[in-house]
This record gives sequence, structure tokens and C-alpha cells, in this order.
Amino acid sequence: MKTLLTCSALLLGGCSLFAIDAPKGDVNEIAQVQSAIEDHQLSLVTVFNKNTVGEDYANFRIPALVVAKNGDLLAFAEGRRVQSDHTKGPLVLRRSEDGGKTWQALQIIVQHGSDSLNNPTPVVLAGGEILVMYQRFPENYHSRAIFHEGIGFVDSGHKGEKVQTNHLITSNDNGKTWSAPVDVTAQTKRVAPVNASFTGPGPALVMSKGKYAGRIIVPSCDFTGEGGDRIFRSYATYSDNHGKTWKISDYAQNQSGISANETQMVELNDGHLMMDVRAKGNRMLAFSNDGGETWSQLTPQKDLPDSGAMGSVIRYDLPNGNDILLHSGSTTRLKNRRSRGAVYASFDSGKSWPQHQVYHAGSFDYSSIVRLPNGDIGILGEFDFGVNGRFNDIRFVRAKLDWLLGK
Repeated sequence: MKTLLTCSALLLGGCSLFAIDAPKGDVNEIAQVQSAIEDHQLSLVTVFNKNTVGEDYANFRIPALVVAKNGDLLAFAEGRRVQSDHTKGPLVLRRSEDGGKTWQALQIIVQHGSDSLNNPTPVVLAGGEILVMYQRFPENYHSRAIFHEGIGFVDSGHKGEKVQTNHLITSNDNGKTWSAPVDVTAQTKRVAPVNASFTGPGPALVMSKGKYAGRIIVPSCDFTGEGGDRIFRSYATYSDNHGKTWKISDYAQNQSGISANETQMVELNDGHLMMDVRAKGNRMLAFSNDGGETWSQLTPQKDLPDSGAMGSVIRYDLPNGNDILLHSGSTTRLKNRRSRGAVYASFDSGKSWPQHQVYHAGSFDYSSIVRLPNGDIGILGEFDFGVNGRFNDIRFVRAKLDWLLGK
């Protein structure tokens, strides 16, 4: 395939090697993004790229972004040693102490030899401790068989050489050092017929309102079956004692016939929870009024489009007591590639999503959204995945709230 080297503000910061048939998106949306960059409403910085920060890695994927108690930005990802979901690599972290303008050297936070570590799901507790839950797949076994890579299908259960397990690491110094991993599989994964469970991907949260204040909520899903017959179910993994012990909730039932899996959650202003789940076409939403222990039916949200990729959601509290939900995601497919990174806003706790702003019109996949200490919005997203082979940039996006809301 022929390639074209393009270096332009339209491509959101820096030179990138693109396939000439790569989806670039709507020309009007591209122009709007360029205008926002020129007006200093929007900025982008590459955080993970194999050519700049990871010579020992084939790729970086699955971003998660949190703000540490000291205000540092912590960007987590899978450090993939091979071009596969079966990464054979560690979980990695980069830190910014200046609001995302610059990023410190790559840091390995946990590794298990050549096993595959997936789905870093971080959360910052009120006292500053940071927890990261993640999945470990034994070398050469994964959540689906990858025959051309010699990867077999995991067994169900909690222990065994072919079994996927869940682990937890902690930091008490804003992510500079990390504990040894603790196996929490028995508390966080159902037994057979469940084959594998997943957290996130993307951040977890701590509830702050009502009787469940202080409860840690880790968005989760699992599945039974193999290949195209896999059945996914979403639920919450939660702790009421700062992560010392864990429980799992009931499933959010899904009778839509639409496959829905990778899960994020947000606490609403009334103390209820909203589940926001990946599903090709439109996001699937469910709600809980008991701290995530039980859930309503998952239903498609017709005004919240989804290309079929992980997305994330936060609640943004305003000085007047009102709040806005902000969802970041990949919203369409162009040339059969997930594309069009956008933020959608809800002003009624998720009932409707009338406002949106595109921040990348071309190829775009997973993203993680946070509120920054100064009130701006930060997004850690996968740009141009699938363009020029399977390499992509994970970039940090900083945007003004008013621009995202079209003001």
C-alpha cells in the first residue's frame, strides 16, 4: 500500500505516516478542530507511540487517565510486546506535572513475564491512594483463540495454568512506586460457565453521595462461550473498605439482542449510578439506585452513537449546583474503521444527549475522559489506529468546556 507523509495542524499535532486511503472525516469537522487549535480551545500531545517512547514495544493500547491527589496526570496503557490483544507485555504509565504539556519517561508498573496484562483500571481514593485492577492471561491463552498466533482459549475457574485472573496493585505516592500484585480473582470473578472477566477498560470511581459514599466501583463485564458465540454481561465490582475486600453485583440484564461489553460507570447527582456500555450502533445504558448492587435493563441510547469501541463518562459539577454528564467515544465508522472522536453532553442525568463536539474527525478508537484541576477537560485517546498497519498514537487532548458545549 502506498503511503503519504502528512504534517499539518489538521492532523492534530505533529507528523504522522498515514495510509492514503485512511478515513480523514468530514471536512467541516476537520476545519472546526483546526480552528479550535488555533484559538487555543483545544490542544493535543502524543503520550504513547512506539517510535518515540517504546522501542521495546510493538504498540500501546487501552488508555486510562486519572488525576492524582497532588494534581499530576497519570496516563496508563498496555505496553504491547506484540501486535495482539495477547500483549505478552506489562502495564505502563507516563506522568505529567504540568497539566499535560509534557510527559515524563515511560514507567513499568507491573509485569508478569510473557503473560498478557490487560485493561488497567485505575481509581484515586479520597486519601490519595491509587488502586489499579487488571487482568492477567497466561502466556499463549486468551479470551479468544487466535489460531495464527498459537493462542488458545482460556479455561473457566479461578486457578490453573490456562485460567485468566484478576489482580490489584496500589500506590501511596501518587503513582511513583507500586506494590506487588495481589490476586483478587476469587472475589471478583464468577465461576463456570464464565470463561473470563474484564474490568473497564478505563477508570473506576469512588462514590461520594448518600449511604454509599466511599464505595469503590469498578466497571466490569464477563462472558461465557467462545468465538462468535460469546455472551457478555456487565456488572459492578465494588468495595466498602478501601479495596481490602471485594464483591460483585448482579448483572445488568440485556434483552435487546445487541452485544454489549466494555463498561464504564458514573455517579449521578442524586447518588444513583449510570452504566455506559460499548455496543455497535449506540451506547447501552443502565441505572442503579442501590450503589451498583442491582441494575435496570440495558437499553440502547439512540442519541449516543458508538462505533463499537470503549468510551468513558464523567459528571462535571457546575458552580450553580447543576451538572453535566460528558461522554467521550468513537462515534462512527469510516471505511470500516472506528472513527470520529467526540464528546457528547447530557444535562438531564443521561436521559438525553443533545450536544456534541468532535475533537478528531478521522480514525479513532478508545478514550478516557477526566476533569482537570483548572476545570478544563482532559482526554487520553487512541488516534489513527489501523492506519499504516496497526500502529497508533495515544494522545492527550485538552479542551475548554465552553468549546465542547458549543459556546
